[in-house]
Amino acid sequence: MNHRCGLRAALSSGGAALLLVACADARAQPATPTTAAAAVIDPSRPLPPLPDLGVPWPTADAPPAARGEAAQENATVVRYKSSVTGIESTGTSDEFRTLSTLRNTKEPANLAQIALRARADEALLDRLLRAHGYYGATIASKIVPAPAAGGEASVALTVTPGARYDYGSVVIVTPEGAPRDVIDKALALAPGSAVDAAQTIEGREQVQLALPNAGYPFARVAEPEIVVDHDARRARYSLKVDPGPQARFGRSMMRGRPVFGARHLRTIARFKEGEVYNQALVDDLRRALIATSLFSSVQIAPKRRDESDGAVLADLDVAVAPAKLRTVSAELGYDTIDGIRFEASWRHRNLVPPEGAVTGRVVFGDREQSLGGDLVFSNWRRRDQTLALTSSLGHFNTQAYESYALDLNASVQRRTTLIFQKDWTYSYGIELAASNEQDRGLIDGKRPQRQFFFLALPGSLGYDGSNDVLDPTRGFRLNGRASPEFSLEGSFSYLRLHVDGSLYQPIAPRLIAAGRLAFGAIVGAPLGAIPPSRRFYVGGGGSVRGYGYQDIGPKDANNVPVGGRSSTELALEFRYKVTKTIGVVPFLDAGSLYTSEYPKFRDFQYGAGLGVRYYSAFGPIRFDAATPLNPRKGDPTIAVYVSIGQAF
Repeated sequence: MNHRCGLRAALSSGGAALLLVACADARAQPATPTTAAAAVIDPSRPLPPLPDLGVPWPTADAPPAARGEAAQENATVVRYKSSVTGIESTGTSDEFRTLSTLRNTKEPANLAQIALRARADEALLDRLLRAHGYYGATIASKIVPAPAAGGEASVALTVTPGARYDYGSVVIVTPEGAPRDVIDKALALAPGSAVDAAQTIEGREQVQLALPNAGYPFARVAEPEIVVDHDARRARYSLKVDPGPQARFGRSMMRGRPVFGARHLRTIARFKEGEVYNQALVDDLRRALIATSLFSSVQIAPKRRDESDGAVLADLDVAVAPAKLRTVSAELGYDTIDGIRFEASWRHRNLVPPEGAVTGRVVFGDREQSLGGDLVFSNWRRRDQTLALTSSLGHFNTQAYESYALDLNASVQRRTTLIFQKDWTYSYGIELAASNEQDRGLIDGKRPQRQFFFLALPGSLGYDGSNDVLDPTRGFRLNGRASPEFSLEGSFSYLRLHVDGSLYQPIAPRLIAAGRLAFGAIVGAPLGAIPPSRRFYVGGGGSVRGYGYQDIGPKDANNVPVGGRSSTELALEFRYKVTKTIGVVPFLDAGSLYTSEYPKFRDFQYGAGLGVRYYSAFGPIRFDAATPLNPRKGDPTIAVYVSIGQAF
């Protein structure tokens, strides 16, 4: 008995696709006979009982008391529980739990309403079983009323799935020369495979994706044809695929209101004209264009162009709509250690095309008053490379020093972003700095005030082997920074080094252990010769929590920090997710600062505390409260830190 089947897809309330196989007998079916007797309606005839409701229809000859008791039982609203057996090995359990009317309708109901929900679940189970290749299933429901007033009714669904059908043959109809290896691998369907609607439809979709990725952007894939033989419990699968010609990348043309030209578009693209077409690279280009923040929408479509030599090119039609390019932002912060800090900025993301973003900012606070600006060219000369020109003029008033400084910096960077996380990052550049600085602590018995003119050549190299930028749960990170710095007065020079590593390891389904270790060293000059703003300081939310910035390390007789030439920092966290959006994080931090060139790994200050994480759509929001475990004179009792992203 052969049946011709089509495939349908419906969307569940949970967002998961429910894929169904709808079958109809290929042979003509006789019409249902109709008799004159069946067409006559006798209004005096009693209604037949509704099966399985557990409540008989009241009849005209029933005693009044019986009719009243039946009506009262039918109208009584009760709580109920439901169960289903027989589907454990069919692969339908998760879908049924998501879509079940009995399970997902929590309100108490009367027996008639419960019966209707059971009927809906019976129909759902039949559709799910057919979608997974089980035909001829028997499904029965049993409702047991509540044993007493205020009790709980129960509904039991019992399923006998029946035999699971498989494909006796899989036929792919393609023209000569078609890339059958690509099609067969993507379809992943062979004789003996179960007649599973989800896998069948997914196979066709995978073919549609694989062909453009293999150089066939104009491929056409028909709907599959499935013929079911119920006598043999098998099916025949047939799919027509026309891959079209293999194409190469042609020209890329922007239309709409582009904010830069085709040359910069080619810089962003990871492919060149003449290379074999690959849809994955086109999708990557679209994401990269959106990541520039210069466009509110980007659509890219291949357009066929036939060359005289028979070659087929796929020109890219890039339709864009510009985004708003100007941004004004402000932030206000306060903590008990550093006081108030207000920052405002203005930014134009394409003031100097292509992708030349200009930002101006001003800061007013108890510790800092500054004015600065930068010009940043994204995707400069190559994809994901940035040229940054920055300048700042400011007054800094910290526990350790007071400084008036002018800083000019030019650097080339390859940085990771929230959209494109990179394994390797780097930066190199040049910095010119002029400052007037005074130590607040005693250095060699004095508080010198001096002018510094410096040339620095900072560089960095990093590797990110973690699985997330803001909330890593596995992997590791390692970063190294080196900055040779020279006094333009010719009196001295030194090398500033810093290495920072972190490790993330899951130890339970919702528990992550995270650790951090960092070292710093300044080699080549005595402490007193190094500008106070260039020395190392330890303490604070990104260092040792429970302490303020510059709280850890050597201090003079008046308890004023003097900074150091070397440092060590350690941290250990246990990040436990209580719910999908809330987490708690107990942590222990340690750190030490030394006046020697290299760290000595002793005299640590410890801080411990508890943090709360709110996991938002753009990353975790961090709230940490910490206290020093071995405080010294002047150390705070407790310190609180709030920021976006994990501590490390």
